[in-house]
Amino acid sequence: MNSTDQNSEIVQLEGQLMNLSRSMHILTKRILRQMGLSLSRFFILLHLSKEEMSMGELRNAIHLSRSTLTSLVDGLTEENMVERRRGKQDRRMVQVEITDRGREAVREVLRRRRELVAQATEDMPTEEVECFMRHIRKINTHLKKAYRHSKKHRKHQEKDTR
Repeated sequence: MNSTDQNSEIVQLEGQLMNLSRSMHILTKRILRQMGLSLSRFFILLHLSKEEMSMGELRNAIHLSRSTLTSLVDGLTEENMVERRRGKQDRRMVQVEITDRGREAVREVLRRRRELVAQATEDMPTEEVECFMRHIRKINTHLKKAYRHSKKHRKHQEKDTR
């Protein structure tokens, strides 16, 4: 395969990955809207469904400003989806924990998303789905490596300019 053909395939692959990502994003937002959640509030719940976090840890995980995160957590607290409490070792630290209601909301969103994926792939043989997953994992692994590398490179450049 010559470089022009390969370049064309890469352009097409990138376009299809973008379309897939956009479709999942739109469908997820539709599900969240039906459940009265925003994408940001869902990401907070999703992170907290894995582990309890301090406000600082949560802010770093989802890359929101302190004021935006505080406002979102306030709303989730009012809806009994998360609880705030003071840290055991350091009373100045605020820990955020998901409630049963919040955990159920995460389960429902993920269930609906998986249902959509199942519907989208129902006409595909199992072998094709498995092959697709292997390729997506491989691409994702390489993209994560490139991301980590570019992040390290950017930090080195910042140090050099100081």
